[in-house]
Amino acid sequence: MLKNIGAIVKSADACIARGDYEKAIAEYDLLISYLPGNPEYYALRGYCYSKRQQFANALRDYSFAIALKPDAPSTLFNRGRAYFAIGEHELALADYQKSAELSPQWDVFFNIGIIYRCRHEFEQARKFFRKAVLQRDCDCKSVNHELMSLMHIIQKKSLLRTVPCGRFNRSSEIRRLIRNAQRHIRYGACEEALPLYHELVTREPHNAQFLLLRGCCYFYMESYELALNDFSMAAAMAPENTAAWINQARVYMKMKQPDMAIRVLKKAHELEDAWDIWYLLGIIREDNYEFNQARLCYLKALQRAPARKFLNVALRKLMRRIRLTSGLRIVKTTNTGESSAVTRKALSLMMEGNCEDALNYCNTLVERFSQCRFRYEMRGCCFYFMEEYAKACEDFSAQLKLTPHRASTWFNRAQAHAALENFAEALSDLDASERILPECDITLIRDSIYKYRKKIEVESPKLDIVISDDQIT
Repeated sequence: MLKNIGAIVKSADACIARGDYEKAIAEYDLLISYLPGNPEYYALRGYCYSKRQQFANALRDYSFAIALKPDAPSTLFNRGRAYFAIGEHELALADYQKSAELSPQWDVFFNIGIIYRCRHEFEQARKFFRKAVLQRDCDCKSVNHELMSLMHIIQKKSLLRTVPCGRFNRSSEIRRLIRNAQRHIRYGACEEALPLYHELVTREPHNAQFLLLRGCCYFYMESYELALNDFSMAAAMAPENTAAWINQARVYMKMKQPDMAIRVLKKAHELEDAWDIWYLLGIIREDNYEFNQARLCYLKALQRAPARKFLNVALRKLMRRIRLTSGLRIVKTTNTGESSAVTRKALSLMMEGNCEDALNYCNTLVERFSQCRFRYEMRGCCFYFMEEYAKACEDFSAQLKLTPHRASTWFNRAQAHAALENFAEALSDLDASERILPECDITLIRDSIYKYRKKIEVESPKLDIVISDDQIT
C-alpha cells in the first residue's frame, strides 16, 4: 500500500491545481488513514476545506497539524485566515503573530495590518502595512493601495488642518522637500517623512507652517506630546493661524484633556467660525454626556458645511443615543391628512436633531390641529430633547387631560420629572403607567430613580447656608 502513496499525493496535488477540492479531500482522507501522524496532509486537507468555505472542518485539520508540528508558519498563517473568515479576529491575530515570528513574510504583516484596521487601531495597521512593503517579495501594488486608503481614513478622521504644498512660495529645493515628505505621508511612511520635516524646521525654525506639518506627522505616528509641542510653538509664532489652535485641540482630545481642548477651540472660534470647530466641540460635549449642547454644536457644524454627510450621521447617532438613554416613547403616526403630514415632518426633524425647527411644526399642531390627539405629547418630546424639562412636563400633563389612559404619556412625564429630580412625582407616574400597560423598562427606570435619588441624598445633604451680598458676583 505504501507504493501507492506517491501516486495519491500526485493525484491530490493535481486536484488542488485544477480546483477540484472535493476530490482532493477524498485523496487526503486516504493519505491520513495510511499515515495519521503526518501534519502536512492535515494542513493540506484543511486548505481544501477552507477553499470550500467549510471553516469548522478546516480549523479542526489545521489544529491537528499544529499539534503535530507547532513551528509550521504556513499552517499557522492558514489557520489565522480561517479564524479571520469566521470573525475570530483575536485568534487570527495570535496565529499571524506566531507565523510572523517564525517566518516574517509580507502577506503575514499585511493580514495583521488588516486586522488592526478592522479594530480601528490605525497606527498599528500603518506600521504593519509598512513592514509588508519593506519585505523583498512584497506585492507592493496591493499593499500601497491599502496604505493610501488607510492614510485617507486617518487624515479624514483626524480633522487636522495641514498646509498644501502649493501655498509655499519658497525655493525649488524647499518645495521638493515638502512634496517628498507629503508623498511619504500619503503612502503611510511617516518615519521616512519625519527627517524631511526636521530639515525644513532646521532651515527655517521660525516658520509656523513647517511646525504645523511636522506636528501633523507626529500626530499620525501617535506621538501626541511631540505633536502638541509643535502645534503650540506654531500658535505662539502665528497666533492668527486657526489651524494651530484646532490641531492643538485634536491632540488634547486624544490625550483625554477635554477642558484644554475646549479652551483652544474657543480661541480658534475667535479667529474663524468654521464647521470643524463646532464638530469637535460636539464630540467633546457628547463624550461628556452634555447631549443637548452636543446636538446644538453638530447642528451649527451642519449649517456651515451641509455637504458633509458624516455630520448628518453624527446627529442621527446622537439622537438615537439620547432616545435610548431617555427611554422616551415616541408617537407613531398612522392617520392620513394634513395634520399627519405635519406630524411626520416634526418627527423627521426631531430624529435628525433639528429640534428647533421641529418645535415650530409641533406648535402648528397644537395651535391649528385640535383633531390631532397626540399634539401635546409630540411637543413634550421635543421639549425633552431640548432639555426644557419643565415645559415637557406641562405638555405631557396637557396630553393626559386629553388621553388619561395612555400609558406612554405617564411614562414620558415620569422621565421629565426624573430629569427635574422630582422623584416622588416620577415614581407616581411610573406606577400609573404600569397599571395601564406593564412594560419591562418601567422596572429598570424605577430602579435607576431609586439609585439616583439615594446618590443625590448622600452627595448633597440639606444644609442651612447663608450667603452674604459680597459673595454674589
